[in-house]
Amino acid sequence: LAQTIIDILAGVHNVFQFYNWAVENWCNQLGHLIKLEEDITAILCDRETLVTCLIKVSKSSKATWDPHPSLILPSGSTSLMSLPSTNSTAHSSFTTKFLQAQKQQCACEAHVAAKELELEGLQVSIAREGLSARCRAIVNCR
Repeated sequence: LAQTIIDILAGVHNVFQFYNWAVENWCNQLGHLIKLEEDITAILCDRETLVTCLIKVSKSSKATWDPHPSLILPSGSTSLMSLPSTNSTAHSSFTTKFLQAQKQQCACEAHVAAKELELEGLQVSIAREGLSARCRAIVNCR
């Protein structure tokens, strides 16, 4: 009878060890989930910085770039097209920088979307696998 009780307690101990392992494994997986959420938060912060910069640049460019400067036309000139463009280089540089910033912002948006999909899939997977492992440990108690 004493051996039977020892065997039962050893079996219970093994089941608890398996359940404990399942919980520890699940906690480790949740740690990966938290890391991914932190990565997404950092990317969202970067995106906000890019958007803020784009807004500031677009506002400042409207204030400083005048496509029709108010110049007095030289005598005999009937068109602004005959005047040398003083703002075309600055405007071209601004346009290039602005377009590059827009591309970076679009790439950031795509990166956020991909990470959010990854997070969603990982959340479902971790919940399913963690619950399954703990249920198997409980079923093994019988």
